[in-house]
Amino acid sequence: MRKKLLGLISLSLLSTAVFCQTYLSENFDAGSMPAGWSQTTLASDGGWKFGTSASLSSADFPIASTGSNIVATNDDGCDCNKSVDRLIMPSVNLTTAIAPVLIYDQFYFAATYDGATEICRIEASIDSGVTWTLVSIMTSNASGTAFETRSASLATFVGQPSVVVSVLYNDGAGWLFGAGLDNVSIIEPPVGLDLSVQSLTSAIYLPVIPAYVSASAVGTGQKIEFGFNVKNSRVDVVTSFDATVAASGGGSVTQTFTGLTLGFLAALDLQFDSSLIAAAGVNNYTLTISNVNRLGADADVTNNTGTANATAYTLNPTKKFVVEEGTGTWCGFCPRGAVMVDYMSAAFPDNFIGIAVHNGDPMTVTAYDTYMDSKIAGYPSCIGDRQGTEIDPSPQYNPSIYGRMFERASIAPLATVALTAEMNSTSRTLVVNSTATYTTNLSGDYRLNVVLTEDGITGDGTAPWNQANYYAGGGNGPMGGMETLANPISGFEYNHVARAILGGINGTISSLPASGTSGSAYSYEYNYTIPAEYNVANMKAIAMVINATTGEILNAQSAAITTGNTIGINDQSNEASLNVYPNPTTGKVMLDLNIANSVDASVKVYNVIGMMVAEKNLGTLNAGTNTNSIDLTNLDNGVYMVNVTTDGQVVTRRVVLNK
Repeated sequence: MRKKLLGLISLSLLSTAVFCQTYLSENFDAGSMPAGWSQTTLASDGGWKFGTSASLSSADFPIASTGSNIVATNDDGCDCNKSVDRLIMPSVNLTTAIAPVLIYDQFYFAATYDGATEICRIEASIDSGVTWTLVSIMTSNASGTAFETRSASLATFVGQPSVVVSVLYNDGAGWLFGAGLDNVSIIEPPVGLDLSVQSLTSAIYLPVIPAYVSASAVGTGQKIEFGFNVKNSRVDVVTSFDATVAASGGGSVTQTFTGLTLGFLAALDLQFDSSLIAAAGVNNYTLTISNVNRLGADADVTNNTGTANATAYTLNPTKKFVVEEGTGTWCGFCPRGAVMVDYMSAAFPDNFIGIAVHNGDPMTVTAYDTYMDSKIAGYPSCIGDRQGTEIDPSPQYNPSIYGRMFERASIAPLATVALTAEMNSTSRTLVVNSTATYTTNLSGDYRLNVVLTEDGITGDGTAPWNQANYYAGGGNGPMGGMETLANPISGFEYNHVARAILGGINGTISSLPASGTSGSAYSYEYNYTIPAEYNVANMKAIAMVINATTGEILNAQSAAITTGNTIGINDQSNEASLNVYPNPTTGKVMLDLNIANSVDASVKVYNVIGMMVAEKNLGTLNAGTNTNSIDLTNLDNGVYMVNVTTDGQVVTRRVVLNK
């Protein structure tokens, strides 16, 4: 069964149509009770009010704007008795009517809170309001961000000379939200066929949530899915039609949709079974519907198209996108940050680096937390490369780390970054050697910095370590399985947790030259004692180049922390001591190895991601100092680890290749 794109499609207001007859029409633009209208209420705030959406809204019931005045009753704003807020329309004569309908735009949630449920009823009377007959019960808006057009049949009142229609809101004796109305009319529907496109959505399917999300920024070659919404604006029932989505760069998908029963003013969300592949750059998509009911007799073909787009980026393998995520165990929506940062790290290991900056819990690093709190308005929220506006972890919201990564990780970086991180297993002293290689000439206040992170933290089982989880039970939709877990989650595993920031928030002053040249490599060494309670096996060092003037992170690299009995370029306390030179080198590296006894020796060279790129057997060496060499000329510029093995003992030195 295909999953649906329903959540991405927003319903629009009723498209313009020529009606056979209009019995009543009111748009409330005057901002006051229209002539002939009235109301009854027990509410202390006056019941139904007229004005702009903003003036009639409250903190928890922000009514969407229509661009003009509306009428609304707001229970959230007064928490008063709104059990009989009845808005009454003028009488209409339906003596000669055929199939009259009430049409209105609504903003209404039909919500339940603290045991009470609000209800909004459409009722009609033929005895001037002495008795009322139920016409329909209003259902909730699919979207909380826009008014939606609804209709109700008044066919049972055909032949009546005086029909009064009303809208009755009842807060269920609780503290609920309310309802908003606009563009109310009673009309005779137009005859014929008029199927219109209300929206077209381009989306990708993200299995980790799982959900369809916006395809505004995607990777080149990514599969683009299409969902759309159509509405029938005339009397004839729509049973079938053809639809085609064509891409600006070529390619299209066509599908016939059959078995429909789309009546007057009914709208329907549909999805294509086929998809298109995003080409590099801007992809513009146009949806066209045709052949309605196999007749091709659509009364208005001007509303038969819709558009959407997707921009596809080609990721640069030398550019890392750094996301710093504000989170906390107390934050009920922060599980989506954990889900997405884990996913992005696994799905895009060559381009994504995530750092979870905790707030108000046992994993807080005060200086880092203070910085993040100044950059974001709420939790969870992120900053990416410390550029642009704050972003959400999930692409269910826009902008998000998903789309921003494609935008940022597709650029050519001004510098590449390499590092090694080694800890003495006895003293727990960490040495991080970080290197920036400029790809262009740079002048200004540029700095290196190192952040240490740890995965797999679960805490001691006490309450401060439990992760609040508002996704529990599924009420806030799926989120990577978090909906199946409790609230709070005991034993939650925290990953990418910031443990230390070694160069301060803005990086280490003078760690990079005021003027640097393209192709040159510049290094800086950081030293730090890792606390005993940190699990070094799960830790990483993240080196980054920062423009201290703008705050932008130009690029970064991460590496696992390795352990040994001795560390450091200048540490000669090994039984076998090793000196490498020249360093940096243009290709050939000399190896002076001092050993106590005659042994067999070999040398292996690794790049920063742990791949062996060169090796050489040195044969049997005599006691004392032995000089050998290894040629790195055929390798790319960067940082390499030279490992010399003598009788099972490994001595490691860092070498910068700068040809």
